[in-house]
Amino acid sequence: MASNGLINKAKTGKCRMCFRVRNTDKFLRIVGEVRHGFATGHLWECKDEDECQHTALNRINNPVTNEIKRCHLKAAQKAGRANKYIVIV
Repeated sequence: MASNGLINKAKTGKCRMCFRVRNTDKFLRIVGEVRHGFATGHLWECKDEDECQHTALNRINNPVTNEIKRCHLKAAQKAGRANKYIVIV
C-alpha cells in the first residue's frame, strides 16, 4: 500500500536536476510536491548547487549514460532550478 509522501518525509530522495539519490536531511531541500492519486510526495533539489550542476553535466557528457536518462537531464537543465514552490497536480 502506498504511503502519503507529504506527511511522512522520506529518508532519501532523488534530486530533480542531477538524479542522485541522497539523504534528505543532509543534502536535499524541498522545492515542490506531487499530488497525483497515490503518487504523492516531494520534489527535491541538492543544497550544493555547484556540485549538483557539475554532476549533472558529467552525466550528460558521459557516453555510458542511458539515452533516456540523458534526455531527462537535458530537460531538467533547460527548465532550470526552482525559484518558487512547485505543485504538480
